[in-house]
Amino acid sequence: WSEPHAVTTEAGDVLVVTMEQSRYVRCYIREASTGGWSVEQVHDLGAAATIETCPTIAILPSGRVLVVFWVQVGSKLQLRQCYSDDDGTTWSLGNAALLSTPLSSSTYDPQRLRLAVRADGQALLVGWMVISGTLDDVLLQWASSDLACTFTLVDEQTGADGTQGGAYPDV
Repeated sequence: WSEPHAVTTEAGDVLVVTMEQSRYVRCYIREASTGGWSVEQVHDLGAAATIETCPTIAILPSGRVLVVFWVQVGSKLQLRQCYSDDDGTTWSLGNAALLSTPLSSSTYDPQRLRLAVRADGQALLVGWMVISGTLDDVLLQWASSDLACTFTLVDEQTGADGTQGGAYPDV
C-alpha cells in the first residue's frame, strides 16, 4: 500500500483508499455489519505511474464519497477526482482536471495529499510536495466552494531546509 487514507461512513463502514502496483487507486471496505473486507477499483491509471498518486478520501454532506489523487499528464501534474454514491462499492470519474493551472512535474514531486470537506460543502486540500532534485519541502493549499469539483490555490509555503522532513500535513 502506498499512502493509505481512511474515513468512516455513517453506517460505520471503514473505507481505506491507497495506490497499488504503481497503477491502481483502490478502496478497501471493512463492512461494520459483517467485519468482512472487500476491495474495489477506484481508477486504473492505464500504465505504471512515474509519481506517487497520493490518494485522499472524504465524504460530502450528501454521503457521496470522493477520492482525489495526482496524475501526470505529459509534463504536468493534475488532480483527478472519482466519486461513489454507494459507500465505495462502485466508482465513477467525477472530474479529470480539478486544477485550472496544473503544476509542472519537473518542479514538484508529490509526497502526500489530504482532503477535508465542511458541512456546507466547502473543501480544503493540502499537498506536501518536494522540489524536484532537492530535499526542499513545499506545502500547497487549495480551496473549493463547489463540492470539491474544482480547486483554487490559496497558499504556498516553502521550507528550503533540505531535509525533506518538515511536512506531513493532515486536515
